[in-house]
Amino acid sequence: SIEAVNEFDPLFEDIYEYCEMQGLDIETLIHEVGAAQMEINFMHGDALSLADQVFLFKRTVREAALRHNMYATFMAKPMEGEPGS
Repeated sequence: SIEAVNEFDPLFEDIYEYCEMQGLDIETLIHEVGAAQMEINFMHGDALSLADQVFLFKRTVREAALRHNMYATFMAKPMEGEPGS
């Protein structure tokens, strides 16, 4: 629902801001079907550069989540009975 997405707006805003400050090329960050499941897409580019960006992005998301009293995980299916990746 829209309300489920809006709940994460402050976190998304911080993630976009932090990524911009670090030069991470995030194309989209959207809510997926599962509870608190997000999809992140990077701009196309050099494979090694993107691998570095993904590593830095994960650390950035974890830090941003903690600042919002949340915990970010990148597990494929962290919650039983919920959709996963």
